[in-house]
Amino acid sequence: MLAGLARLGEVELFTLVSRERIDEYRAPPDVSLGRVGVAEVPAPTGSLLRRMRWLFFGRLPAYVAHRDFGEVRAAFRGWAADHYDLVWFSRAESYVALGPCVRAPLIVDFDDLEDYKIAARQAAWPLAEEANGRALPRIFGRWIGWVGGTRSVRLIREHRQTILAAVRAAVVCSEQDRQRLQAAHVRVIPNGYAYPVRPVGRPEVQPTPVIVIPGSLTYGPNIDAAHYFIVRILPLLRRRLPAVRVRLVGQADRTVQRLHRPPAVTVTGVVPDITAELAGADLIAVPIRFGGGTRIKVLEAFAHRIPLVSTPAGVEGIEAAGGRELLIADTPADFAAACFTLLTDLELRRALVEAGHALYLERYRWDRIQEQIASLGAVVAASGETGRPRAADP
Repeated sequence: MLAGLARLGEVELFTLVSRERIDEYRAPPDVSLGRVGVAEVPAPTGSLLRRMRWLFFGRLPAYVAHRDFGEVRAAFRGWAADHYDLVWFSRAESYVALGPCVRAPLIVDFDDLEDYKIAARQAAWPLAEEANGRALPRIFGRWIGWVGGTRSVRLIREHRQTILAAVRAAVVCSEQDRQRLQAAHVRVIPNGYAYPVRPVGRPEVQPTPVIVIPGSLTYGPNIDAAHYFIVRILPLLRRRLPAVRVRLVGQADRTVQRLHRPPAVTVTGVVPDITAELAGADLIAVPIRFGGGTRIKVLEAFAHRIPLVSTPAGVEGIEAAGGRELLIADTPADFAAACFTLLTDLELRRALVEAGHALYLERYRWDRIQEQIASLGAVVAASGETGRPRAADP
């Protein structure tokens, strides 16, 4: 995004970071930035009683109702310039925090439609939560989760309409998400992946096949995906391919760490270089059952020429087809069978990775996407207007 906007002029960045982040922000080496400001995301506030009141009577989404953005806004006002030709907000939360502080043509990037993710999560109750704790507390917790999730879906959708009415353009990462929002000024700019100079995939399979499931394993959909694969899919696959090994790669929460049973299942935690893990992978698995946006790990597999098996939810929003660029499976038995096929059929492996790589080159390279970012930014900045968009804009 920064590289695309930098094609239009000088770019300043104000970034909100979690208090858990201790690393210093460094701009991409190919992007020349002006000033960079950093503020800490405020922690959720409110007593248990206040949260219970929100559960039944709240009028704003939790990410608004439970946070005090006063200090962040004060820091931004002290940092910001007097005038901007364009302000691009990454995520609705950033707009909520800082939107009231600026008067300029605005773009909000809805990279993830949280309400659809919550709704899908409730339809496929996470295995990690199903197996956690005693029966009565688990049932009560599930009921509270259902009530809170149902209210969150409604409040997020109402609040998003308020945001859409206040900005010149909104961005989503897939055509499916654009259709969900049903607004004329919503544009699709897909997620991308940096071009690998040397893809690390290979057609041959190791004597001991390795399946890699990459991602942040502290993120709800990925936590569920790890449990779904290890508990429901892997036993079926090991009946046909006993030597197979699985590596869960990424920062992991406690429930995922408990899946660590080497050599069959290895939970690596954070790794210094994901490329080394990809180089050892015979197959990438994306057993996502719910989520939003699009999965970068799918584009990563395509870019590196690594065969891929995904659920329909895992490849949602990406213009790929089952049997053409990857295999898609919707049940544990079908997913296990698809993994077995791609670990034993070299001809199919070659055909799928060639098609997946070609799709990546055509649609999902960041240098191509930067052009779309710059084009939209130029149109919105040229409008010179703030406030409610006209139906046909931009």
